Amino acid sequence: MSEQRPLRPSAATVIAASARAGFEEFTETFQIRLWLTGWVVRLAFQVMFFSLVGKYVEGQRLVDFMLIGNVLGVIALEGSAIAPAAATERYFGVLGMLVGTPGNHVLCVLARPTMRIAMATCSSTVVFLVLTSVLDVAVPWPAGLCILPVLVVVSLTCYCYGCFVSAMVYRFAFLEPGAVNIAYLSVIVFAGVNVPVSFWPAPVRVLSDCLPITHGLHAVRTIVARGPWSSVIGQVLLELLVGAAWLAVAYLLLARWIDRDRRAGRLDLG
Repeated sequence: MSEQRPLRPSAATVIAASARAGFEEFTETFQIRLWLTGWVVRLAFQVMFFSLVGKYVEGQRLVDFMLIGNVLGVIALEGSAIAPAAATERYFGVLGMLVGTPGNHVLCVLARPTMRIAMATCSSTVVFLVLTSVLDVAVPWPAGLCILPVLVVVSLTCYCYGCFVSAMVYRFAFLEPGAVNIAYLSVIVFAGVNVPVSFWPAPVRVLSDCLPITHGLHAVRTIVARGPWSSVIGQVLLELLVGAAWLAVAYLLLARWIDRDRRAGRLDLG
């Protein structure tokens, strides 16, 4: 009688189970009171600082530009924060057990920090709602409601970008101490948060178009400026394409590097 092989769970099952496990871990330490009075307040002051710089340099037009840019910069910060995720799974011995299961261990690793997508969306939305009122940024109504789904898309893209950074940290451990800051500041500098993308020379603009939030930021600014919806939709689709590319590269790199470490017997040697 032949030995029956264990059933291989589907990708959707693995993603759902891993995301649920990540959610359970997150809720063990998360407190909404501390989030609102600590983290969100810290982000709000950061965004307000740059917005007020715009007010004293040029006036309300630059306030609008800086506020919207830095609100989406909040999302980039949340996404970059998952940089140590894959290396952490390895350090605590979880990765070795995952590789021994019939499920897709790479999907499992990448899906665990998906709670960051929700947190990035919530943090940026609260900061946006509060500061647009405080700083008199004119948001069109009801068109402004479409900003929320754009923030969700940008949060998803930044998560995908963070997965790529996580793969790099897994392979190159020396990057871990500065990975979050390098990833976050690269987006802040080159994606049009405080400086228009058009300011940079052509080669840098190509890099900017490949970064998360660049196209989503353009979409939000177009909505606030009451621009054409065709431009908004086009930029959102480009944002999704950029996120898919980052996630695909992250998956391929992690799959290759984890398999190499498995074959070499060093999965537990972080």
